[in-house]
Amino acid sequence: MTTSLEHIPIPAEARDALLEDAVKRDLTTARRHSLFQILWRERYLNRGQLISRVDQILGKDCFGRKAWEDTFYRDIRAVKNAFQRSGFDLKYLRAGKNPGYYLEGQPILHEVLIRRLKGALNELDDQQCKIYGEIPPAQKFFQAISMIESGRRAQDIQKAKP
Repeated sequence: MTTSLEHIPIPAEARDALLEDAVKRDLTTARRHSLFQILWRERYLNRGQLISRVDQILGKDCFGRKAWEDTFYRDIRAVKNAFQRSGFDLKYLRAGKNPGYYLEGQPILHEVLIRRLKGALNELDDQQCKIYGEIPPAQKFFQAISMIESGRRAQDIQKAKP
Protein backbone atom coordinates (compact mmCIF):
# COMPACT_ATOMS: atom_id res chain seq x y z
CA MET A 1 0.00 0.00 0.00
CA THR A 2 1.46 3.34 -1.02
CA THR A 3 0.78 6.62 0.67
CA SER A 4 0.81 10.03 -0.91
CA LEU A 5 4.00 10.84 1.03
CA GLU A 6 5.96 8.32 -1.04
CA HIS A 7 5.39 10.45 -4.14
CA ILE A 8 6.89 13.66 -2.74
CA PRO A 9 10.02 14.28 -4.83
CA ILE A 10 13.33 14.53 -3.01
CA PRO A 11 15.61 17.50 -3.76
CA ALA A 12 17.69 17.00 -6.89
CA GLU A 13 20.92 17.73 -5.02
CA ALA A 14 20.23 14.94 -2.50
CA ARG A 15 19.29 12.51 -5.25
CA ASP A 16 22.47 13.38 -7.15
CA ALA A 17 24.61 12.88 -4.03
CA LEU A 18 23.09 9.44 -3.45
CA LEU A 19 23.58 8.51 -7.09
CA GLU A 20 27.21 9.65 -7.07
CA ASP A 21 27.91 7.44 -4.05
CA ALA A 22 26.13 4.48 -5.65
CA VAL A 23 28.06 4.92 -8.91
CA LYS A 24 31.35 4.82 -6.99
CA ARG A 25 30.41 1.66 -5.07
CA ASP A 26 28.31 -0.40 -7.46
CA LEU A 27 29.41 -1.46 -10.96
CA THR A 28 25.85 -2.12 -12.18
CA THR A 29 24.74 1.38 -11.17
CA ALA A 30 27.89 2.85 -12.73
CA ARG A 31 27.24 1.05 -16.05
CA ARG A 32 23.62 2.17 -16.16
CA HIS A 33 24.51 5.73 -15.22
CA SER A 34 27.16 5.81 -17.96
CA LEU A 35 24.76 4.36 -20.55
CA PHE A 36 22.13 6.94 -19.61
CA GLN A 37 24.58 9.83 -19.87
CA ILE A 38 25.92 8.66 -23.24
CA LEU A 39 22.44 8.18 -24.70
CA TRP A 40 21.31 11.52 -23.27
CA ARG A 41 24.10 13.26 -25.23
CA GLU A 42 24.26 11.18 -28.42
CA ARG A 43 21.96 9.12 -30.61
CA TYR A 44 22.21 6.18 -33.01
CA LEU A 45 24.86 4.20 -31.17
CA ASN A 46 24.70 0.42 -31.43
CA ARG A 47 25.44 -2.12 -28.69
CA GLY A 48 29.12 -2.44 -29.60
CA GLN A 49 29.64 1.31 -29.63
CA LEU A 50 27.87 1.75 -26.30
CA ILE A 51 29.84 -1.06 -24.66
CA SER A 52 33.08 0.39 -25.98
CA ARG A 53 32.26 3.84 -24.58
CA VAL A 54 31.25 2.47 -21.19
CA ASP A 55 34.42 0.33 -21.15
CA GLN A 56 36.43 3.53 -21.70
CA ILE A 57 34.75 5.13 -18.70
CA LEU A 58 34.66 2.19 -16.27
CA GLY A 59 37.34 -0.17 -17.54
CA LYS A 60 37.54 -3.08 -19.96
CA ASP A 61 35.04 -5.90 -19.49
CA CYS A 62 32.85 -3.91 -17.09
CA PHE A 63 29.90 -5.81 -18.59
CA GLY A 64 31.64 -9.09 -17.74
CA ARG A 65 33.41 -11.64 -19.87
CA LYS A 66 30.83 -14.42 -20.11
CA ALA A 67 27.29 -13.11 -19.78
CA TRP A 68 27.98 -9.62 -21.14
CA GLU A 69 25.08 -9.82 -23.63
CA ASP A 70 22.59 -10.53 -20.83
CA THR A 71 24.16 -7.83 -18.66
CA PHE A 72 23.92 -5.25 -21.45
CA TYR A 73 20.30 -6.24 -22.16
CA ARG A 74 19.32 -5.85 -18.48
CA ASP A 75 21.16 -2.54 -18.23
CA ILE A 76 19.61 -1.10 -21.37
CA ARG A 77 16.13 -2.13 -20.14
CA ALA A 78 16.77 -0.25 -16.87
CA VAL A 79 18.02 2.79 -18.81
CA LYS A 80 14.98 2.64 -21.11
CA ASN A 81 12.74 2.60 -18.03
CA ALA A 82 14.56 5.62 -16.59
CA PHE A 83 14.04 7.51 -19.85
CA GLN A 84 10.35 6.55 -19.93
CA ARG A 85 9.86 7.84 -16.38
CA SER A 86 11.39 11.12 -17.55
CA GLY A 87 9.02 11.36 -20.51
CA PHE A 88 11.41 10.12 -23.21
CA ASP A 89 11.15 7.04 -25.38
CA LEU A 90 14.40 5.14 -26.04
CA LYS A 91 14.12 3.15 -29.26
CA TYR A 92 16.38 1.14 -31.53
CA LEU A 93 16.56 1.67 -35.28
CA ARG A 94 17.71 -1.53 -37.03
CA ALA A 95 17.95 -0.26 -40.59
CA GLY A 96 18.38 3.01 -42.37
CA LYS A 97 20.98 5.71 -42.41
CA ASN A 98 21.57 5.76 -38.65
CA PRO A 99 21.01 2.38 -36.99
CA GLY A 100 21.26 2.28 -33.20
CA TYR A 101 19.62 3.52 -30.01
CA TYR A 102 17.96 6.93 -30.09
CA LEU A 103 15.53 9.08 -28.14
CA GLU A 104 12.41 9.56 -30.19
CA GLY A 105 11.84 13.17 -31.17
CA GLN A 106 15.33 14.29 -30.10
CA PRO A 107 18.13 15.53 -32.38
CA ILE A 108 21.18 13.33 -33.08
CA LEU A 109 23.23 15.29 -30.53
CA HIS A 110 22.00 17.01 -27.39
CA GLU A 111 21.54 20.75 -27.90
CA VAL A 112 24.36 21.52 -25.44
CA LEU A 113 26.81 19.48 -27.55
CA ILE A 114 25.57 21.14 -30.72
CA ARG A 115 26.23 24.59 -29.20
CA ARG A 116 29.71 23.52 -28.08
CA LEU A 117 30.56 22.13 -31.51
CA LYS A 118 29.33 25.29 -33.23
CA GLY A 119 31.45 27.36 -30.85
CA ALA A 120 34.51 25.24 -31.55
CA LEU A 121 33.95 25.46 -35.31
CA ASN A 122 33.63 29.24 -35.09
CA GLU A 123 37.08 29.35 -33.48
CA LEU A 124 38.73 27.61 -36.43
CA ASP A 125 40.97 29.84 -38.45
CA ASP A 126 41.37 29.14 -42.17
CA GLN A 127 45.01 30.20 -42.04
CA GLN A 128 45.72 27.80 -39.16
CA CYS A 129 44.02 24.97 -41.05
CA LYS A 130 46.19 25.71 -44.08
CA ILE A 131 49.36 25.69 -41.96
CA TYR A 132 48.33 22.42 -40.31
CA GLY A 133 47.80 20.88 -43.73
CA GLU A 134 51.43 21.64 -44.56
CA ILE A 135 52.85 20.00 -41.42
CA PRO A 136 54.70 16.71 -42.08
CA PRO A 137 52.86 13.50 -41.05
CA ALA A 138 55.44 12.67 -38.35
CA GLN A 139 54.80 16.01 -36.62
CA LYS A 140 51.01 15.47 -36.82
CA PHE A 141 51.50 12.03 -35.24
CA PHE A 142 53.60 13.54 -32.42
CA GLN A 143 50.91 16.17 -31.78
CA ALA A 144 48.19 13.51 -31.68
CA ILE A 145 50.15 11.41 -29.17
CA SER A 146 50.73 14.52 -27.06
CA MET A 147 46.99 15.30 -27.02
CA ILE A 148 46.13 11.72 -26.08
CA GLU A 149 48.64 11.76 -23.22
CA SER A 150 47.27 15.09 -21.97
CA GLY A 151 43.75 13.68 -22.06
CA ARG A 152 44.81 10.60 -20.11
CA ARG A 153 46.57 12.73 -17.49
CA ALA A 154 43.46 14.87 -17.11
CA GLN A 155 41.34 11.74 -16.79
CA ASP A 156 43.69 10.31 -14.13
CA ILE A 157 43.53 13.58 -12.19
CA GLN A 158 39.72 13.55 -12.41
CA LYS A 159 39.56 9.95 -11.16
CA ALA A 160 41.91 10.75 -8.26
CA LYS A 161 39.66 13.53 -6.95
CA PRO A 162 37.71 12.49 -3.82
